[in-house]
Amino acid sequence: MRSAFSKKRQVTVMEAEPTKQEVRLSPRFLAWLRQQIDDWERAGVVEGAVAETLRSRYMPAETGINRLIGFVSLFGAILVGVGLILLMAANWEELPRAYRVSLIFGVVLSAYGGGYYLRYERGASPRVGEGLLFLGALAYGAGIWLIAQMYHLPADYYTGALLWALGVLPTAWVLKSPRLLALASLLLTLWMTWGAAVTQQANCWYLVLMLGVIWPLCYRLASRECLATGLLGLTVFVGLALFKWTGERPDLIALLYVPFGALVYAVGLAHAPVERLGRYGLVYRGYGTVAILAATYFASFRWLWEVSHYGVAKEPHAAALIALLVVVGLGLAVAHLWQRSRASDESGTSTWEIVGLGGLCGLTVALFLIGLTVTVERAGYPWGSPRPADPWVLLMTILCNVLLVAEIIGVVWVALRNRQRGLLNVGVVFFALQVVTRYFDFGWQLLDRSLFFIVGGLLLLGGGWLLERQRRHLLHDMEVK
Repeated sequence: MRSAFSKKRQVTVMEAEPTKQEVRLSPRFLAWLRQQIDDWERAGVVEGAVAETLRSRYMPAETGINRLIGFVSLFGAILVGVGLILLMAANWEELPRAYRVSLIFGVVLSAYGGGYYLRYERGASPRVGEGLLFLGALAYGAGIWLIAQMYHLPADYYTGALLWALGVLPTAWVLKSPRLLALASLLLTLWMTWGAAVTQQANCWYLVLMLGVIWPLCYRLASRECLATGLLGLTVFVGLALFKWTGERPDLIALLYVPFGALVYAVGLAHAPVERLGRYGLVYRGYGTVAILAATYFASFRWLWEVSHYGVAKEPHAAALIALLVVVGLGLAVAHLWQRSRASDESGTSTWEIVGLGGLCGLTVALFLIGLTVTVERAGYPWGSPRPADPWVLLMTILCNVLLVAEIIGVVWVALRNRQRGLLNVGVVFFALQVVTRYFDFGWQLLDRSLFFIVGGLLLLGGGWLLERQRRHLLHDMEVK
């Protein structure tokens, strides 16, 4: 222990990493950690400067009351912004044009100035100041459309969302505000979605802005919430692209979301060997897990395959996309295995995770190719109407349900190996959802209506108690290990 914290090692670490990031911990664990740091300092394991650096690095996480204050301030900013917009809209035509422009700039500058003063200069009310900064961003967006309407500027409405996002981004970067960055990410997603609804095309410039601007700022501001918001936007973009490229077939869209989730999960695994990026890897892995399970769950419904076979997939585009996902996923897997071979952790969990992701992508590609070959005649069957039983539909439904159960088992196994409570909860939730869904599928047709609800209620009560008991048992095992 003493050799690991020798003076030479201490100097090397401090020189190699002169900058630090604050890490938020629960109050109980932080108290224990600070007690350990004091013991290390008294025992001579670490020097005083290193001990002080460790104390300043680990800070208490936000308490419930602080989060409540932040939420109330944010909600208040939204209400004030909506009220100002309605007030100006009601009396807009009666105001002179110069007064309108002055009013818009005055509200924006006042909100930003007051928020900056409370958040950074005075420092006594940081969360109220954050709410005022958010109000300034909302007022800035409202001003864009009001000025465009005032001067009759020729532009598409969805372009206003882009200008709004581009105006909020520099403010988020200068003030280092995760909330403003999350707002800019949502605005870019709104611009892309709104534009796709008008032009019937997925805008690739959205991908450039997200990966080239939003993503680096998420890491710079050390905000996992902004990263999750960006992943949500990318999910929407992928869905719109697949909707266009697969000939509007929801079955193929659901299947292609599985490799997308695997790719996101693999990105999280690639973060693991790098210590300062490990906390972001959990976001990728959690989001990828939910995407995989949600897509497979959606594909497990029989009606999805029945209505989807009316469409005609554009095989070259879809095949190229699935090939790209597989190639990128394999590249990340190779990079991760290379990094892991240099790491000291020999548990091998990540290796099995990569193998599982590869097998999952292979099975999804097989199901995808089967889905491309299956077609049903349009004649005589209007859209969504019942049709004779199709063996291919039954086969695809069974395969997707089996795949979903296998994925849930894999998620629970990984959660137990890595001792990740959040991942375990995701697996338990999807298992319960699958059981309840399949009961409604079969019980509604086979049982009497009153008996259906009685049995269903008993199953939910008993199943909920059993799942919670098993979940607590698994969590206890993880703590013991």
